[in-house]
Amino acid sequence: MTRNGRPPQDMSLLRLQHEHITHDLWEGRERVLRPRIARVWILNNQDILDPRVINLMHQAGFGHALYIPDMDVNHFLISSLLERWRSETYTFHFPHGETTVTLEDVAVLLGLPIDGDVVIGPTTVDDIFTTFHEHLGVIPPLTVIRGNSIRVSWLNTTFQQLPPNTNNEVIAQYARAYILTLIGSILMPDTSAVRVCKTRRI
Repeated sequence: MTRNGRPPQDMSLLRLQHEHITHDLWEGRERVLRPRIARVWILNNQDILDPRVINLMHQAGFGHALYIPDMDVNHFLISSLLERWRSETYTFHFPHGETTVTLEDVAVLLGLPIDGDVVIGPTTVDDIFTTFHEHLGVIPPLTVIRGNSIRVSWLNTTFQQLPPNTNNEVIAQYARAYILTLIGSILMPDTSAVRVCKTRRI
């Protein structure tokens, strides 16, 4: 992509260069990106999670996500990788050629199942409050709902340790809440990293 830190002579293929991190670098402005790091209660308290909830998460294919470590992020490495990412081709440009993240990479790194039936369905709901009550057993306050999404922080604080003497329905509701929390904070966060769409089918 560059030679000796200089931009390429032919810029015609780099249509999104004005939005790219290397635009600042080529102008002499260093940038170090600092990704948001989510502190997820269930990942820090696995020793007290109810095994019945964990079992349902394993059945749904999300059990392995519980063991994603609370790791330190190397901001310089992330920034260097982004310098090599091109949105025009959705690939990393390295000296040896182009490469990208594959579905197999996701399966190996995160332990998520990629075989079997495709999960599809409607992405909008008529009554979001009824949907929340049906799947989570509670109706969140209006301050944490926007459209079909909900704040991950509310899920993170509302659904922590399973109450004693609960029935199977409540156990399933906690499993859904844990999975939504993992999706919104670790697995597939949106650009804000604070919301998760309730229309994801879990």
